[in-house]
Amino acid sequence: MKLDIATLYIVSLLTTAFAGGIFLYTWRQNPVQRSVAWWGVSMLMSSAGSFVLATEGVLLPPLAAHLVGNAAIILSYGILWSAARMFEHREPRWLFGLAGTGLWFAACALPGFADTVTASGIYTVVVLAIYVFAASWEIGRTRRSASATTCRSRPAS
Repeated sequence: MKLDIATLYIVSLLTTAFAGGIFLYTWRQNPVQRSVAWWGVSMLMSSAGSFVLATEGVLLPPLAAHLVGNAAIILSYGILWSAARMFEHREPRWLFGLAGTGLWFAACALPGFADTVTASGIYTVVVLAIYVFAASWEIGRTRRSASATTCRSRPAS
């Protein structure tokens, strides 16, 4: 069975756009929790990047679509990490959230990098994995410290 890459991008686009809309709707119900709004923005930005990649060669030339689409997706994951920090009542580090995209454009300026699907694909996957791990770490470390405090405060049986 052969999968059509454009179809996969469209499914990704619709799924993340729907999730982004739900996050923004939820945020409107409780505007104090700004991290939920940023997660919504992140999802919508990711869906926009998927849209650009899915329409490669139609709206933008292939190389431009590759650069812009991946940049939007990388930026969306940087925002996701910053929103996770906000959710855990830490200051967002927007500069680090932008770093992956900035390094993407710097790497694309290197001869042959943007034209090589393997190199640019590996870069994108590694940066996205770093942002996802960092977001998980932000949420997990608060949970770990809360459970450690709870365990220490229980009386011994």
